[in-house]
Amino acid sequence: MTYDEMKRLASVHRVEVVARLDKAETKREWISEVENWIDREGCVVRLADGRQFKVKSDRYRMLHRAVEGPHRDRARWSLWSQRAGDQLRRVSAKPLDAH
Repeated sequence: MTYDEMKRLASVHRVEVVARLDKAETKREWISEVENWIDREGCVVRLADGRQFKVKSDRYRMLHRAVEGPHRDRARWSLWSQRAGDQLRRVSAKPLDAH
């Protein structure tokens, strides 16, 4: 199913359709754009042949490592130094300064 077909079906069923990222000219450009997002997790890419994969933002990957990764302290310090402590507090069950 093409994106336009999906949009038509979604309209009939009154369902939202995710935005299409087609501003970039190359795959590397749009992957880089998603990796640089700060306020979003990432996106699922659906190719014309039906294959799908996820592209996560660098910020999301760092937050994920800080909450669940084996090197939490290093990831937390990195986020804290980037002034992302508020984001980390929202996703972390353990406060940053509870050591």
